[in-house]
Amino acid sequence: MELSVLVCTRDRAASLKRLLESLALCEAPPGFNWEIVVVDNGSRDNTRAVVESIAPTISVGVRLLDEPRAGRSYAFNLGIDAVCGRLVALTDDDIVVTPDWIVSIARHAKHEPARVCWGGMVKLFDVADVPVTIRTSEHARLFDRTDFSPSNIPVLGCNLVMRTDVLRQIGRMDALFGPGSNVGSGDDLELLYRFLRRGHLVAYDPSIVVLHAHGRRDSNTVAKLNEQYLMGRGAFYCKYLLCGDLTMVKWMYWELIRTLREYRQAGFISRQARAALRPCTAMLRGALRYLGARVLGFQ
Repeated sequence: MELSVLVCTRDRAASLKRLLESLALCEAPPGFNWEIVVVDNGSRDNTRAVVESIAPTISVGVRLLDEPRAGRSYAFNLGIDAVCGRLVALTDDDIVVTPDWIVSIARHAKHEPARVCWGGMVKLFDVADVPVTIRTSEHARLFDRTDFSPSNIPVLGCNLVMRTDVLRQIGRMDALFGPGSNVGSGDDLELLYRFLRRGHLVAYDPSIVVLHAHGRRDSNTVAKLNEQYLMGRGAFYCKYLLCGDLTMVKWMYWELIRTLREYRQAGFISRQARAALRPCTAMLRGALRYLGARVLGFQ
C-alpha cells in the first residue's frame, strides 16, 4: 500500500460526505495503491451511515474506525496505528480535494524519495468565506527549524503528507493539544515541530491542492478562531519550555517584542492598546490550560 488518506471526524456528516465524494473522483497513477481511513471521534449524527453508503462507490478500500474519547489527537493516534500505507495523507472533514490530489502526492513522493513531511496549497472552497486557514503561495519552499514560524506554520494539517514509519518513530500525537482538548488547538504546530526538532525538513508543494469549506464569514467567528490558535501557541511554548528547548525562548521573545511595539504605538491606555495585549493574554491562558491538563490530568 503506497498511501493511506486519514480523516478524523466528529458530527460533520454532511461535509464528510462532500469530502468522500471528492476522493471518489481522484485519479491515481497506474499501480499506485491507496486507501481511505475514517476515524469517527464520537459522532452523534449519521456519520456511520454516510460512510457506509459512499464506500461502495469509491474504487479503493474505505475503513471506518471508532474512537469514542473526545479529542482529534486521540482519533489521529488510532488512525496512525491502523493505516497500511507507506505514506499517510491527512485531511479534514471540511475539505474538498482536487481530482489530481493523489497524483500530485505520488509525483512529489517519486521525485523526492527522501522527503518525510510535506504539505500543499489550501484554497477557499467558497469565496464568500473569510480568507483564513488557507495557504495560497505558488512558490515551492523547504523549511527547517531556523526559518519555521509558530505564528504562521508553513503547511496545514488539512493537506499534510508524512512518511508513516518516521511519523511512528516521532511518536503519537499529544492528546493535550487539538480540537476536543482543554487547549483546543495547536496539534498541527506541535506535530510539525517534532519533525523539525528531529532534523527533518518540511516542504511546501503548491501543486498539491485542496479546497477548505470552513464557512466562516463574520469577524466575531474569525476572532474566536484566532484566539483559539493563540491559546494553542501558548500551550506549545509551555510544553517545550518545560522540555528545556531554548528555541522557545527566542520565539517567545520576538512575540513579546512585537506585542509591546504594537502596544506602545497604540498609546498604552487606548482601546487599541488593550487589543494589542490580547494575544499575550490568550497565549497565557493556553499555557495555563496546558499546565492544568498536564499536572491534574484533565482535558
